Amino acid sequence: AAARLDECEAAATRLHLAEAAAHCVGLRGLAAQLRGDLTEAESQFEVALRKLADVGETAEWLMASFEYAVALSLGGRSADAVAVSTSALAVCQHRDERWARSYLKWSQGLDHWLQGDFTAAHATALDALRDHRVFDPSLGTALMTELLAWIAGSTRQFERAAQLIGASRSLWRRTGTELVAFGPKLIGFHSACRDQLEEAMAPRSLSTALHAGATRSPTGTIA
Repeated sequence: AAARLDECEAAATRLHLAEAAAHCVGLRGLAAQLRGDLTEAESQFEVALRKLADVGETAEWLMASFEYAVALSLGGRSADAVAVSTSALAVCQHRDERWARSYLKWSQGLDHWLQGDFTAAHATALDALRDHRVFDPSLGTALMTELLAWIAGSTRQFERAAQLIGASRSLWRRTGTELVAFGPKLIGFHSACRDQLEEAMAPRSLSTALHAGATRSPTGTIA
């Protein structure tokens, strides 16, 4: 992937394609985030946002803002993460944009959860899923359901957490990918939630809840 990005960036520079060059920087940030190098991710995203804004690539700027906010939250920079996501959400509001808005709300829900504000985390993550369900099936539906599971586990709602883990597992299968593709931090949160459920619930109860969740639709998850 790095070699392909090098080729793309070289071609963009040679052909004076500022939009493509800006996209490359954003992709470098995403690649760094997914391999767990949050410092590099933050550096690349900061440059990418400036370049994407300069060339008027608003849609890409919004998604890069989401990715940057997530990297900042995972790196412990909550205030900076919220500032980035809030600025991007204002643009979404002005443009009546829902795709990026749902992801940005997910990033804020994640930040609330990481900060221990489980009430705000649940409300924000649920709001994100409500926005995003019109795009189902998608990776976003699975990500948002995962976050709701982690929040439920943190508030000791173990049966609900297990159902949500079951639902997310089914959603990941539908999208043809797995959470592991989203980097070590998120898979670590998932594993910790599963470990917590296995410790708190009887095996049969856990299996029943996982199966029940796997049959849920996104609308059922919101209910």
